[in-house]
Formats: sequence, structure tokens, C-alpha cells
Amino acid sequence: MGAWLSSLLSACLIASSTVPAPTHDGVPEPADPAQEQVSVAQGAAILIESGGEVSACTVGYNDGAVSYTAAHCVPSVPSVPSGADSARVALWDPATGEMRSDWVGTIASAPGFAGRANDFATITWGPGIKAGPNDITGEARLDPGEVEAGETVCYAGSLSHPGGGATCGKAAGTINNTVYFAGETSHPGDSGGPVWVPGRGFLGVLSGYIMATEQAPAEERLNAAAAPEVGAPISPQRERELLESYLISMRTAPLFT
Repeated sequence: MGAWLSSLLSACLIASSTVPAPTHDGVPEPADPAQEQVSVAQGAAILIESGGEVSACTVGYNDGAVSYTAAHCVPSVPSVPSGADSARVALWDPATGEMRSDWVGTIASAPGFAGRANDFATITWGPGIKAGPNDITGEARLDPGEVEAGETVCYAGSLSHPGGGATCGKAAGTINNTVYFAGETSHPGDSGGPVWVPGRGFLGVLSGYIMATEQAPAEERLNAAAAPEVGAPISPQRERELLESYLISMRTAPLFT
């Protein structure tokens, strides 16, 4: 039970992107080591390094001195302790492949992160880094339980929307602190990006997508967004039931036997 989904989650969950060709000690070198005051924008592209592995993701929400992204972006998950040995974060430009900063932050995945559950991580920025305003979503935050089925939900990723814009679809349902919604699925590097209800507020960070089969068309997939509040575990069975209900509501024959 749930094997159809468990085998896919490992692939679909990772909408982060592995960064190739590191240049020194397994990680890329900054273009300019000199550090100046840098503002981190909501939706900014980031690199995350841990244990010599590097992934690319997106800043989802700025909250005072910290920012949120997806926990599955952190190499060597499920957990990375905070402090001196945390995974580290840098800003980068996907268009040029150059780093916009040195390694200027640390990141720790949420307690209870497992699979889809609690797929968010907290970035703590170092000196010289300022978390900017949330210009994409606005500062207001919306509880996942307040989202109605059929309501418009949007996401923005640093790879899919480098010049601005968003991808939007309709809410399909909520499991604990995770919202599922239809629409074109994300691309590598988009993970952790902001997800919101237009005019209402920020919902969570982009957490990949679920689908019934690897060949499922776009209209039979659901994106997921994790609110940065620790919630209960999410079983593959509950995701299967939600996806099946969505497909039935779309008058699509269930894909399960």
C-alpha cells in the first residue's frame, strides 16, 4: 500500500537542482570574496552546501532575520543541526552561474521533516546580510486550513520565473500543514519558492509535486506547499486519497487498481 507513491516521492519531491562542476573542495567558489551589505529578496536563487554536495533552490519567505526554503533542498537530510556545522547558504545568479555572495548563512531543516511532512528549512543569515521585504506575496501569512478547495494558489521559482511572474492553479486540498494545488509543475531549482493565495497572503514554501504514475500528464499532478510551522507526519496513503479525490472531481478515471 502506497508503494506507487513512495517510489515517486523521492523523484518528485526534489525540485531542487544539483549544481555541477564545483571548483574547490567540492563546492563552487564565490565570484568576489569581498562582502558588502546584501539584501535577500523573496524568490532569490540560493545555493546550499553540506558535506561537499551543493543544491540550488529558492527563498520562499523572509521573516525578520531568517528566511524559509524547502528542507529537501538541504543535502544530507533529513536533518542538519544548527550552529557551526550547519549546511551553508550563498546567493547566486542562475543566468550566469556566478555566486552573488560568499557563504553567508546557515540552514537547518525543520524538526519532523520526513518525505512531504514539514518540508521547510530555516536560513539564518550572517553579518552583512539583510532579509528584504516579501514583495511577491506580501507580508501577511495564511493558515493552510483557511484555503478553500478551488481557490487560486500561485508559486514563483527562481528558475521558472527569473524575471518575475508566477504559475497559478486551483487548490485541491490540505493535509496538516501542507497545501496541494493544481497547475504546471515546478522545475529543478524552484523548490522552496513562495506559494501564496493572491490578495490573501503567503501559504508556504514549494515542496515539489505528487502524481499517480511517472507518465501522468500535467493535469493529473498536484503541487505541494509546506507552511513553516511544524505539523504531524503525512502518510503516502493520505496523499493517494487526496490525489484520487482530485482526479474524480476533475472527472478523470482513477488511476489506482
